[in-house]
Amino acid sequence: MVTPNMPHALAAGEMIEEFRIIRVLGEGGFGIVYECENAHLPETVAIKEFLPPELAYRRADGRVMPLSDSCRRPKPSGSWRARSAIRISYA
Repeated sequence: MVTPNMPHALAAGEMIEEFRIIRVLGEGGFGIVYECENAHLPETVAIKEFLPPELAYRRADGRVMPLSDSCRRPKPSGSWRARSAIRISYA
């Protein structure tokens, strides 16, 4: 599910690995930054999702898709993802 006012962002409550999205902190040319909480530990982190609009987009069902075949990369298994999570702890 996507956030209505930010159509490329995931909605609050969605999970990225073991992290639950609290809110979107920002969206720019290289991706989206989320404030997330760890589902197993008492920590809050910022996760940046690499999602450049010239390479990929998020469908209404939440799947990330490449804009063209030239944007595809070899995939060892599973579905294609334009996700690179960077964890930054903050207070």
